[in-house]
Amino acid sequence: MILYHVKLVTGKARRNINFLQRNLYKCPPDVKKQAYTALIRPTLEYAATCWDPYHQQDKKALENVQRKAARFITNNYRRKTSVTALLSDLNLPSLEQRRESARLSMMYKIHHQEVQMEVPSHYTQPSRIAVKTRSHHSDQYTIITPRTDVYKYSFYPRTIPKWNSLPITTIQSPTVKSFNACTNQAETSGIPELYIGQVSSAAGPASF
Repeated sequence: MILYHVKLVTGKARRNINFLQRNLYKCPPDVKKQAYTALIRPTLEYAATCWDPYHQQDKKALENVQRKAARFITNNYRRKTSVTALLSDLNLPSLEQRRESARLSMMYKIHHQEVQMEVPSHYTQPSRIAVKTRSHHSDQYTIITPRTDVYKYSFYPRTIPKWNSLPITTIQSPTVKSFNACTNQAETSGIPELYIGQVSSAAGPASF
């Protein structure tokens, strides 16, 4: 069963693509791509650090919208055409990659206190079974083993293992932009700050 929120955003995105198909069908691919990245993709990524899905059918539903957009951009609707190749040619990384990049960017902001959020205390306590290796450093967090999938795939349990695997030089990057470049993740320059940091609030500290 597809997540209700995924149904909403994919439905809206598909309607918008249909609108662009009717009005931009004569435009060159670069104009169509810009329309997609400016008007459609943000709909699929709005505050995704909060609701990033983990069920395959939800992730596939989101990716199918981008695959449809790739055919629209290239005006290539042939059944034998590889959509994966089209996406590669258009330099459009998967939405799943971009959501991971957004989560790491959000973790960077929390860690460096650029947003009014605090990491819950049970993630900052030294792990009793932690083994210090050459890659161990003080900016790592405790990895929790959740008992349910809902908790396992929530923000902190899902992001911290990847965060801990990053080199200390990457974590200590001076800016989010340089951090994103160092992580060598999917391109995030097209993700507006609104979507990366939407969960931050001026009301005070919060936690996921």
